[in-house]
Amino acid sequence: MTNRIAGVGSDGLFSAMDGDGGVSATSTGSRDFSMFQGRGAALSPLLLRTNNTTFGPGPLLGAQFDNSDPGFAGLFPSKPIYGTTPAGSPGLGWVSGEYRQEGSLISWYLNGNLVAQYTNTTVYTSGNILIGYDDTFNSLGDTNDFAIFDNISVSAIPEPSVIGLSVFAVCGGAMTAWLSRRRRA
Repeated sequence: MTNRIAGVGSDGLFSAMDGDGGVSATSTGSRDFSMFQGRGAALSPLLLRTNNTTFGPGPLLGAQFDNSDPGFAGLFPSKPIYGTTPAGSPGLGWVSGEYRQEGSLISWYLNGNLVAQYTNTTVYTSGNILIGYDDTFNSLGDTNDFAIFDNISVSAIPEPSVIGLSVFAVCGGAMTAWLSRRRRA
């Protein structure tokens, strides 16, 4: 569903990436690299930012979660394929991702690099995963935008109980991954 991240009624924890670096570094609704917390039936998801979330213990890859942050610019160099992508943008290339929950610590990795970590204080601690593709903008997307998801696995990592979600390839546009943790019986 288009623009679903802004929609009312959400549960779980999720992340999103913009494939072309087109989101403002000061946006309050989304960033080039976004982490969200669902807030129930009556509210839209909360965009986690440095002014409303304590991140750590690992360092952030970029404090603004923007393609111009040096950490993202170094991780995703500009690519001159089918036009170009700005430095710090994951579009037009394969991206390996992992979303991990260890106890209440949530960690998001791209190409083996820690993007962000935070402590989950919500009620969303178990459930299923969802992998999706959406357009967070109200403009028309390029007809060449698409994503390929390959080699998706959800695995339990030895105690303390951890569920890891390893995914994604982004070949333009935006990508969203939802994570919830299921307790062992």
